[in-house]
Amino acid sequence: RPVRHDNLGQRSLWYMLPPSLPPAECPPGSAASEYCGSAEGGAYVFSIFGLCGPRHQAQLLTAARLLQQTQPAFPLAAMLSPTCHRNATFRAILVGESVTPLCVQRFANVRCRGDKQLRDEGRSDYLGYSTFDEHWTKLNVLNLTGLRGALYLDSDVVVRRNLDHVLRSLLSSPHLSEIRTPQGCLQAELAHRFFNTGVWAVRPDATVFGALVRLGAL
Repeated sequence: RPVRHDNLGQRSLWYMLPPSLPPAECPPGSAASEYCGSAEGGAYVFSIFGLCGPRHQAQLLTAARLLQQTQPAFPLAAMLSPTCHRNATFRAILVGESVTPLCVQRFANVRCRGDKQLRDEGRSDYLGYSTFDEHWTKLNVLNLTGLRGALYLDSDVVVRRNLDHVLRSLLSSPHLSEIRTPQGCLQAELAHRFFNTGVWAVRPDATVFGALVRLGAL
């Protein structure tokens, strides 16, 4: 369970699966792109990728309950990797908590041509997995094309106030493609190079998603 500082300026726990394992597939009829959210086309979206143990499930459920205490006007959903989505008990718990489970494909072996990836590969404890896999898997939020707007939240984010105004701003402004935290918790002089996807409002776009997938496969 290596701890790394990711390329978006966040401190993250990475749960990697060996690249030799065959990728799990989402079951037929579970297309996340068909999820429509509210009548306005908006939703809050969480996720679990990689391992899906009790601690990861509890963290997501806690984040969802805290968000629900703010009385959001938009529904909640959770993107789950295929291995996590196969857990019928967890899916039932999510539904009972008014969180819609969405199966999304997990990306593996995403390559990066930057200095950080080269340094990681040169380490003696390098496990052979791309530290960028989870970032690209998170980009599945751009493929939720049944939505007009999605506010993605990492499951370690504690929401204390209602955030509906963020989604409504995105939905009411066709010229906006995203609303993000530009500094990513970094010093001001680094703000132009990093942004934080832990709180990230996006307008799903299959064309943009496809271009990013192709970029990650290079």
